[in-house]
Amino acid sequence: MTREDIKKEALDFSKRKYGEEYQYPMAKTQACCWGFVNGAEWRINSVYHKASEEPESGEMALAICEGNNPVICGPYHYDWETTVENFNIIKWAYVKDLTPIKEE
Repeated sequence: MTREDIKKEALDFSKRKYGEEYQYPMAKTQACCWGFVNGAEWRINSVYHKASEEPESGEMALAICEGNNPVICGPYHYDWETTVENFNIIKWAYVKDLTPIKEE
């Protein structure tokens, strides 16, 4: 998902919530879009941990390496420091924190 995707969804959400832009003061639509975009970016970034933090054993992790290359790690993280060094890991997130929340 790109920042442009988030902005488009924010504008669409704002229109659904408050109606078409021309019907309401622009400030309300802009505030809604700003909150939506910033909330989405916060959620995306909030799940990542520093490379120096070791994931819990038994959990799968998505590691982001230099060059923004992803690597799946786990479920066991023996010698995490060596893994970080060998793959140039910058940050990582639990896979369970990246999967959609399903309401049944």
